[in-house]
Amino acid sequence: MYDVLVRGGTVVSGAGERRADVAVAGGRIVAVGDDVDPVVQARELVDADGLLVLPGVIDEHVHPIYHDDPRQTSIVGAFGGVTTIMGFAYAHPGASLLEEVQILRDRHEAGSVLDYTIHAGMFDAGVQVAEMPAVAATGVRSFKVFLAYAAQGWMTDDASLVSVLRASREVGGLVMVHCENGPVIDVLESEARAGLLGDDPVDALLASRPDVLEAEAVQRVAAVAEALDLPVFIVHVTSARALEAVRAARARGQWLIGETCPQYLALTGDAVREYGALAKIGPPLRTAADNEALWAGLADGTLQTVGSDHVPKKLASERDTPLLDAGFGAPSIETMLPILLDGALTGRITLPRLVEVLCENPARAFGLFGRKGTVSAGADADLVLVDPAGLTTLGVAHEHTNSGYSLYEGREVRGALRLTMAGGRIVVRDGELEDDRPAGMFLPTGPFNDPLYGPAPRRAPALTPQ
Repeated sequence: MYDVLVRGGTVVSGAGERRADVAVAGGRIVAVGDDVDPVVQARELVDADGLLVLPGVIDEHVHPIYHDDPRQTSIVGAFGGVTTIMGFAYAHPGASLLEEVQILRDRHEAGSVLDYTIHAGMFDAGVQVAEMPAVAATGVRSFKVFLAYAAQGWMTDDASLVSVLRASREVGGLVMVHCENGPVIDVLESEARAGLLGDDPVDALLASRPDVLEAEAVQRVAAVAEALDLPVFIVHVTSARALEAVRAARARGQWLIGETCPQYLALTGDAVREYGALAKIGPPLRTAADNEALWAGLADGTLQTVGSDHVPKKLASERDTPLLDAGFGAPSIETMLPILLDGALTGRITLPRLVEVLCENPARAFGLFGRKGTVSAGADADLVLVDPAGLTTLGVAHEHTNSGYSLYEGREVRGALRLTMAGGRIVVRDGELEDDRPAGMFLPTGPFNDPLYGPAPRRAPALTPQ
């Protein structure tokens, strides 16, 4: 007996679309095909006629802190079609990287509705590099460093970046890099505070973190990684100039993975004028031309993945904060799939490409593919059912973060999410939370040099097999 039979939907993968039934038992997909074993009964039959059946979204870039804790983050994610959360455990100077990873893991274990992994965030990389083997032994093999935030003492200098990249190779890991030129930004921010970048606070904020300093940092990281012959992951590419630096590195044959985020595809600096500090994101929102360039970069394969960079700031405490004093980030895990789905249904990317960048490629990049990121026999039964003819209105009345606001208030997008299944459990159906049990499990990632990839390459492969 099947636990669930999803019948008559259009299953989408990176390879294309096909009509197929999906049978689920014991939390796994046990069969995919036409008229799957009609003799076998199912405890529940889900009619997917006219619906798209996608793999559950893997959000590779989540901050399950601030006003959405790990449990609430998982619930909010499920409403947005996310079934696997990859969150950052940050260790500030003086803190133990290993301890911070364990603290976040314990918090997830206590309440997460969804399966989860952890990235180790290093704010004191030159010191914390010594803990990387111990962290990797726990199943956490992705490590994030920052080229920004020099004034706060959080920046990773070039020598420390070399150490982290080499240590990551030894543990089969992958280094993720926030690319902005921190020291120069600190100078510009000081000038902005002194009124030297103009009287308009929005213009001053954007001028203090320009795209050229993002592009310069991407080029620098690419150069270091090329010199060491090591892979690297560039998080949240925001601009056409940074995109060109990613494109140039990959054209040289480097194994460099580029990620962008939905806010950089759908919002511009005008959102900062409308929402003030609530739309202060790091790196900042840019221009409509940058939006278009990033969509094109997703379509042509220059960018391989999309993550939400969910940072649930609070409306009440942040909305009146002066821009230069406000924290970075905005809630986005629940709106990521709707934004990308609208792009697919309006022709910016194809539906198979959407599945690649939100499901397959994140799973491949972090060593989870086969179990996650695919609708195929043996995989976890993580599914999202979407009505392509539906419409969705984004906004705080329809979203579930504790932030209390949305940067997409009132925006209508094509497509409507009908069901989210995680591990064979229907968590959300027709906008209602159906199963909030803390059944999520920790997923070890990597090793990056696994059989899917082979040894660290000298040439950059496509994440999706050709």
